[in-house]
Amino acid sequence: MKVAIIGGGPAGLYLSILLKRWNVTDDVVVFEQNPKDATYGFGVGIAEGAMGKFAEADKESHDAIENELYFMQQQFIETPDGEVEIKFPTEVGAITRLTLLQVLQSQCDGLGVDVRYDVRIDDISQFDGYDLIVAADGANSLLRTMFADKFGCNRHFLGNHFAWYGFDKAIPSALRFRKRGDDIFIAHYYPYTDNMSTFVIEVDEQTWDNGFWDLTDDERKTISEELFADVLDGGKLIENKSNWTCFHTVENDRWVTDRIALIGDAQYRGHFSIGSGTRLAMEDTIALATALQDNPDNVTQALAIYEESRRPQKQKLISAAIKSYTWYDDIRQYIDQPIMDFSYNFLTRTGRMPEERLRSFLPGFMEQYDAYKAG
Repeated sequence: MKVAIIGGGPAGLYLSILLKRWNVTDDVVVFEQNPKDATYGFGVGIAEGAMGKFAEADKESHDAIENELYFMQQQFIETPDGEVEIKFPTEVGAITRLTLLQVLQSQCDGLGVDVRYDVRIDDISQFDGYDLIVAADGANSLLRTMFADKFGCNRHFLGNHFAWYGFDKAIPSALRFRKRGDDIFIAHYYPYTDNMSTFVIEVDEQTWDNGFWDLTDDERKTISEELFADVLDGGKLIENKSNWTCFHTVENDRWVTDRIALIGDAQYRGHFSIGSGTRLAMEDTIALATALQDNPDNVTQALAIYEESRRPQKQKLISAAIKSYTWYDDIRQYIDQPIMDFSYNFLTRTGRMPEERLRSFLPGFMEQYDAYKAG
């Protein structure tokens, strides 16, 4: 089986590792349009549940990733009414995006995977001799765009706008919802090393329309630093392609066509409010590699099984993501609630955390919530 993987991000590299480690094929090539070690963004969160799946799939790469994780076990939620501390029952890990790529690159090197950088794919005629082509080239996938009609690609643009920044201190994870006159600002941040944090600033659609859209990115950054100066301790946010934009979702009616398969953000772009983009992409690769391992002589059948087996599970997370970003887009309905009501609504917003599960998962919070309701 000859496999071409378009995209050298976490999903593309991880798929090549599994195909080689599981002896599915020795003939796999990864094509990445950017130079080696060129990446954007800051930290990447990886939940414990995902790490368990990675351990089952490939213990060696799992251990290499785990060794680089920075762990946290709490998050603060703040509104104009006050603040609540949420203590998680297990630790949540985060890792520098570049470090994650380098860990996976090292695994590829050890297995002899052919990873080619600075290669832009303009057409697929060069892959005529390949049995399988995998689109792992992100939300703006060139490969998916070439065959958009076959995949049935759908995009939807949300109302809120945001920008990704970094900060050169490890500050405890929090979600802070603040008002500035009639405007609403949301800070999502978490540490991913001993001295770095990811820091996302978001504004709702009305704030954007109130004139925030007419400012430069530098002016928006300055306002954000002033509004969250207490958190930043007077420091400055760090930029890395930190352009303000609205989030656009990506969904596809079909994940496979002929000998092409979509994985990761090329297939579905997960909203940052559920923090599962990298996890979902890497879990896609496990499902695809499993189907190929079970059907080594029939790629068409393997691709059909991949979509059939993976879609129901992923659809649950997609539905949760839709409810999550809709909740954020409708933040004006909730921001003036008492902090305990607001926090409860936030924690149950996706429908995947009903009260019974919430009591089991976050007993400390529910004790506070029950005391508040009784009072």
